[in-house]
Amino acid sequence: MSPSGPSTASTRSGKPREGWDVWSEERAARVRGWRLIVGVDEVGRGPLAGPVVAATVALPFELAPGPIRDSKALSARGRATALEYIREHALAVGVAEAGSEEVDRLNILRATHEAMRRAVANAAAPIDGALIDGLPVPYFPVPFRAIVKGDARSVSIAAASIVAKEARDATMRAADLLYPGYGFAQHMGYPTPTHLAALDRMGPCPIHRRSFGPVAACGAQLTLDLDDAIKARGWAGEDAAATLLEARGHTLVCRRYSCPRGEIDLVTRDGDCLVFTEVKATDRPTADLLERISVAKRRRIIMAAEDYLARVGPVASCRFDVVLVDLCGAGGQPTLTHHRDAFRPDEAS
Repeated sequence: MSPSGPSTASTRSGKPREGWDVWSEERAARVRGWRLIVGVDEVGRGPLAGPVVAATVALPFELAPGPIRDSKALSARGRATALEYIREHALAVGVAEAGSEEVDRLNILRATHEAMRRAVANAAAPIDGALIDGLPVPYFPVPFRAIVKGDARSVSIAAASIVAKEARDATMRAADLLYPGYGFAQHMGYPTPTHLAALDRMGPCPIHRRSFGPVAACGAQLTLDLDDAIKARGWAGEDAAATLLEARGHTLVCRRYSCPRGEIDLVTRDGDCLVFTEVKATDRPTADLLERISVAKRRRIIMAAEDYLARVGPVASCRFDVVLVDLCGAGGQPTLTHHRDAFRPDEAS
């Protein structure tokens, strides 16, 4: 490992641009007090098939960029070389995806954001802050700065773009073996003439995105099975709960924080208090809905909260709330009930 000092950044041609410091964004982030900084990028918004894949990478500060460039400026061989360099030096790497069924259910933007949030969680490291390529991502689990065209301005984001691209390409090459005839290994699901011709000839396969125009034009029906309906109900409930809490003065910090030990639907700040909120949404309300949050479920929420606090550091105080959402309330509007201090850690032991 050697320091880069003033270095170069890639242009769209792949050649270094003289005089550009590829660590300038990370250096500015360290002024904020961030130490472990990750770059976050995604690939796969435009294809008609397959997942959108996000990656997050933390590199040793001032590491020489070596072969790392914006993935779009590298050949396949160049990306493979850069990926090996990243694997050799990276402090943390996280990769996650949102599949075609999630793209159809959530829309491509929300699915992309979900993949980015998952990638940070999968890095399994005490991340202080993130540099995200593009526009801001709602409910991100760590502090972040969004940078337009960040993959050409930050070596950390460029590294993440390479990891995401290589991961998605591997997925699509595997899909080519499962669904021969579409040419996934060549076009990676993008709407090339070859892909469109195969789609017209063969119709969509299970990994095609039914909500995308060329796929829908083939007569593909977008349907939600029972599991999809349950997930959609959960998203609607969380949307309503987040709106309620913000109206009551909370600041939304994170949505759907997930770790191996458990998951938290919403993390908010209520003054100096950090609030972990479980959202229970139903279209068939019952009197004992709150009691249905079992002791085991509460334990998983508490363990996820412990994991979250280990990442963000000590807070003045915290509590566990529950928001019950009746999605079929009066006049078709959700009815919400907010239970402050719904349970305490010692009650779930």
